[in-house]
Amino acid sequence: MRAVKIKPALQAICIDEVESRVVTAAKNIHPKIGEQKRAYLGTSNHVLGLTVPQQRQLLKAGYSFSKLPPSEQLLIWDAVWQQAKHHESKVQALYWLSNIKNSAMLMDFWPVINKWVKFVDSWDTSDNLSSVFTRILENAKHVVYPTLEKWNVSKNPWEKRQSIVSLLYFSGFKQVILPHNQILPLIENLIEDPDKFVQKGVGWSLRECHSVHPLATKSFVRKHATRISAMAFSSAAEKWPPEFLAEIKTRRKKHRHSD
Repeated sequence: MRAVKIKPALQAICIDEVESRVVTAAKNIHPKIGEQKRAYLGTSNHVLGLTVPQQRQLLKAGYSFSKLPPSEQLLIWDAVWQQAKHHESKVQALYWLSNIKNSAMLMDFWPVINKWVKFVDSWDTSDNLSSVFTRILENAKHVVYPTLEKWNVSKNPWEKRQSIVSLLYFSGFKQVILPHNQILPLIENLIEDPDKFVQKGVGWSLRECHSVHPLATKSFVRKHATRISAMAFSSAAEKWPPEFLAEIKTRRKKHRHSD
């Protein structure tokens, strides 16, 4: 991506504009709804309680900077993502990013947006980023995969979750699938991670890996059946054949009773 600069003063004005818009849109929402949603998402940012359709409609309506070149908008949304105080404001940045259909443009944006993971603190923002990162992975594996490997051994649980959920996201939508020997080792590294959101990522990734690499995934699950947490198991097993599910449940049950 060619060097593009945006004056900090303009960034500040745009941040205020986005924050003002989300606050105005939520003026009739009871604060308790926002607090309930904040707890559900697990974020430390202030949540106003806007629904997903309400948030998408805000972006669709546009902002004063919406007609700027995408490379300039990126720097504005980068500032919003890092500095906004409301969860919904940050999500506006993610919705803008996910609306970009040009894969080459997303690849150009990678040096900026791969740093967004450091400001993730909720499962919905994490998953929105994964939906973008997995698209870039398809077209630039040589750039993205080494970053996922680095995140896989990070101390940041959201980076660890990104390292496996971004491998496949929803596998049915992917045109290029990584081989199982580049997916399963990263999952194995996190199979006993204590963080609940990482564990949910383990379950998600095993489920999707089974959809595209069923034999290798079954072999992996048989080997690690007793190490998979209950939280990961519940989502991983959603699409398993009944006979395989019964086999693994039996193994897990025998292990529990032998302790």
